[in-house]
Amino acid sequence: MEEIFYFDENYSKKAKWCNENDCHIEEIEKDEKGRRFQIVKNPQKDIAQMLRFERDEVCFPIINRGKLWYEGLDEAKYNELKNWYLQWLDAPQTKIRPKDLQWLK
Repeated sequence: MEEIFYFDENYSKKAKWCNENDCHIEEIEKDEKGRRFQIVKNPQKDIAQMLRFERDEVCFPIINRGKLWYEGLDEAKYNELKNWYLQWLDAPQTKIRPKDLQWLK
């Protein structure tokens, strides 16, 4: 979109429009008429990258626990954890965040 406009009584209307349409307002260089602003489309979030980051924060600290912790799991929890881990590994491709395992909290 990148509409350029001056600061006036319509600024708040344009700000509201931006909030509803995934845009934001940036101030650009002033000219002889006054302060100038530009409506800019928000960058698209990279879902795969966000899931990789969350996987690093949520999944890997649990999966990288030691042998002693794993030996304390029964077979059902071990299999559930293994499936959860595989879902996290696939998450950047599938774009699906695995549900939290309630017993891990």
